[in-house]
Amino acid sequence: MLILKNSDVKYCKVSHFKNNKTKTLLGLNYRGLLFVKSRSYTKSQLSSAIARCRYFLDLENPIASIVLQEENKISVWFEHRKVKMVKMLESHSIDRRLTNTVVKSDSNLIAK
Repeated sequence: MLILKNSDVKYCKVSHFKNNKTKTLLGLNYRGLLFVKSRSYTKSQLSSAIARCRYFLDLENPIASIVLQEENKISVWFEHRKVKMVKMLESHSIDRRLTNTVVKSDSNLIAK
């Protein structure tokens, strides 16, 4: 588990193919690993965000996770080995609709 600032990561668009459909999500690229958002929290909920990261670390096959300190919130991201990078994004060009996109069910995306 890492606690990072959004200046420490690079945003990207990633795609995930499931049920004959491709879904595009906002992703993070950190040192060549791709992460997708699990949940968002208020800044005062840091301990809840850390607990969420522990969930990924406590799985039978632990998954890398990041607590990302953004301007107005905190978010939890987990490594996803089955997504593909579509393109890198400049921080000023991030589609705000994507920033609020979270994975509806972590268990559906977690690589086994």
